Amino acid sequence: MSETVPRHRFLAGCGSALAAAAVAARADASALAALRRDPSAVRTMRVYALDPSITTLIGVSPAVLESFHGVRVWTHTDAASIRSMLDALAASAPKTGSAPADVRYGVVFLDRSNHRLLAAYADRFGTRGVIDGTRVAYDHPAPLLAALKKAAPVAAAQKREP
Repeated sequence: MSETVPRHRFLAGCGSALAAAAVAARADASALAALRRDPSAVRTMRVYALDPSITTLIGVSPAVLESFHGVRVWTHTDAASIRSMLDALAASAPKTGSAPADVRYGVVFLDRSNHRLLAAYADRFGTRGVIDGTRVAYDHPAPLLAALKKAAPVAAAQKREP
């Protein structure tokens, strides 16, 4: 026997889900703001990039991106690269989104103990992504996409002469 949920309870549940997403987005924004205020907390930045020639049957999630054999990984420890990526991420103006992203790029900021401080991912166009598990839409994708492509030059690595 099935039970019907009253409309007001259903709507209240939807409201709490939206509120939880808003809280998560604020937490992500505050984590980014904290790192921008004190970028010295970041010891290492790992940039992940999926080769553009690789096609997949389903969308790539952040977990798959980090473990997929076709992904190239660049590690940066210089303060200028880390600061530049944090600034580009903030300039992209991430907002909570609802659509899933087929991520092709990712950046993970690690502290001295190799603990994650912040992880951000973007699709091939830089318009949708994930920040610390929260789906986002980037209002201004150009700065982030340019910084990711500079930090992880996959296309340049593929154009080797024989």
